[in-house]
Amino acid sequence: MTSVRVLGDNYLQGAGTRDLIRGGFVEGPELLVSGGTCARGSARRSSSRSRRFGRYLSAELRGPSNVAAVVRAVLDKGVDVIKGRRKRARRTRQHRPQTAELTQEEIAAAVSEAAKDGKWVAAHAHGASGCDAAVRAGVRSVEHAPTSPMPRST
Repeated sequence: MTSVRVLGDNYLQGAGTRDLIRGGFVEGPELLVSGGTCARGSARRSSSRSRRFGRYLSAELRGPSNVAAVVRAVLDKGVDVIKGRRKRARRTRQHRPQTAELTQEEIAAAVSEAAKDGKWVAAHAHGASGCDAAVRAGVRSVEHAPTSPMPRST
């Protein structure tokens, strides 16, 4: 059987498609679906804008307990995996791609909360330091990792 991961499903369309496939209404591969990416300001641009995200809509997501609360709200929507962003993917006027968005402690809080439901976290990370921090925090997969060999950690 073929499996496909849908990482970054802000509108939970992948989850709806997954449910149609699992229910036998349409044919397709097994889908493992995340909600939107858990990152700074993600609640403001996420379609998962439930009341549970209310306190994050006007402020940046900061702190392990806040990250855990957002992860819990996303898990409650029925996702299969959590996607967190350790490093930005592209440069903006305010941010450089190597800027950390979530701290190692915040990522670890996401991993811990997801594990309570038997779920795991995939990290969007660019650069060796972001990948290293994500792995140390316990993520299962690193997306967009550097293509050159990473230096060994000591």
